[in-house]
Amino acid sequence: MKKDHLMQYLKAVPLAIAGLMMPAVALAEPVEMIGGWSATLATIDGDGSKVKSVYIFDLSGSMLIRFGKEATPFDVRCIGTETISPTDIVDGSASCIFSDKDGNKLYAEMKTADPVARYTFTGGTGPWATMRGQIEVRESFTYSTPTLARSVSTGRGEVRR
Repeated sequence: MKKDHLMQYLKAVPLAIAGLMMPAVALAEPVEMIGGWSATLATIDGDGSKVKSVYIFDLSGSMLIRFGKEATPFDVRCIGTETISPTDIVDGSASCIFSDKDGNKLYAEMKTADPVARYTFTGGTGPWATMRGQIEVRESFTYSTPTLARSVSTGRGEVRR
């Protein structure tokens, strides 16, 4: 081997080794989510000046997350609160668990601002252990009673798995 070729080879070897040692980085992929849920609500009346009312909710339902042509159904449960201002501005949050058919869990934090909810995924178990990202959904509410709400959710986002 000529000296010039040998020097090029010796310079390339550390770069190749470093490339092998670097962890793989998952690329973000677009996703869609659609589903429906019902929630049991408990209402606490506010003082009217800063808070009109506070809802404490226990939401459960089914969501389908579509990753390209692949789709996974989940049972979903979220527990949280929403504060309603005197001008009907909604501000809320919840902790959610998405469970697939095999019992694997996907964890999310939900932030609400009527009629939008943003789910921020923070990982889980099994195939969902490394999932991170957000999906923003629009809600279509109906109230069967003052303490029972139902909704259909549709939205899009981006996640890394």
